[in-house]
Amino acid sequence: MKQIKTIRSMTKKAVSLLLTMGILIAAMPVMNSSAADTAEKGTLTLSVDKTSAIQGDIITATLSIKNIKNFAGYQVNMMYDPKVLQPIIPFGDDFLPYLNLTAVEPGTLLANSKYSPVDLVFHDVEIGLLSFGRSYVQLASYKNSANVESTGSIGVIRFRVLKVLPTEIYFKDTKVLPNGFVGTSIFDYNGAQTTYYDIIQPGKIFTGSSSTPKVITPGPTSTPAPVGVPEDINGDRAVNMADVVLMAASFNAISTSPNYNKKCDINNDGTVNMSDVVKLSLKFNYTY
Repeated sequence: MKQIKTIRSMTKKAVSLLLTMGILIAAMPVMNSSAADTAEKGTLTLSVDKTSAIQGDIITATLSIKNIKNFAGYQVNMMYDPKVLQPIIPFGDDFLPYLNLTAVEPGTLLANSKYSPVDLVFHDVEIGLLSFGRSYVQLASYKNSANVESTGSIGVIRFRVLKVLPTEIYFKDTKVLPNGFVGTSIFDYNGAQTTYYDIIQPGKIFTGSSSTPKVITPGPTSTPAPVGVPEDINGDRAVNMADVVLMAASFNAISTSPNYNKKCDINNDGTVNMSDVVKLSLKFNYTY
C-alpha cells in the first residue's frame, strides 16, 4: 500500500513538472523560418533630407543599403522630373548641373581604393533619368579580406529645386537593366546578382504634407540567354554593371588561372585587365 502511494506521489510530481514545462514552452516566443528570413533580409533605401522646400533650395538624396551580405557593387536607374528638380554636383563653393556622364558622389561603401572601385554612368538628364553604378574591381582581394561591407551609404545625389510642385524621385525599370529589380541591381563579391532585399523609396514630396516611404519587395529575375556583343558578358542584351561585376570576378586572371573567364577577356589577349574594363565601359548601357 505504501508503495502504491509512493508511485501515485511520483506520478503527480511528474504530471506537475510536465504541466510547468508546457506552460513555460507556451510562453516562449515562436521563431519560425520565415521570421528568421525576414530578420536577415536586406534593404536598399533611397531617402531625401527634406520633403518640403522653396525654389532654389537644395535637397539631398542618399542611396544606402542595410544587411546586404557580401556586397560588392550595384547599378540603379533613378527617375525625377527635370522641370522640378535639377541634379547638381559640388564644384568649389558652388554647384554644377549634371551632364550625362557626371559621376554620382560616392557614399561610405565601395570607397576603399585598395579594391579599385570603378564608377560607370550613363544618364539622360533631358528626360530626368540618372543611370549609374559602382563596383569593386579587385573582387578576389576584397572577398578574402576582413573588410567585406554590408551596411552604409553607396551614393549621394543633390538636387536644386526649380519649381515647388508635388514630385517624386524613384527607381524605375528600363531596358538597360533587363534583369533588375524595379530599376535596381545589387551584386556580391562572387559576381552574382543578389536578390534578397526590399526597396524603400520616398513617396511624393513637396505636397504640403508628410511623405510616406514606399516599400517594394522585388520578384524573381529571369536567366538571360547567351547572345549578343562581346561586352555583354551575361547575354542579357544590355551592357551594364552585371557585366562589370562578372569581369571584376576574373580581374587580373590569365588563361591558366582558375578564375579566368574567357568571356571577360574581351580583347582575347589571354588576361582580364583594365584594357577589357575600358572596352566594356565604352559600351556601358548599350542595348540591342
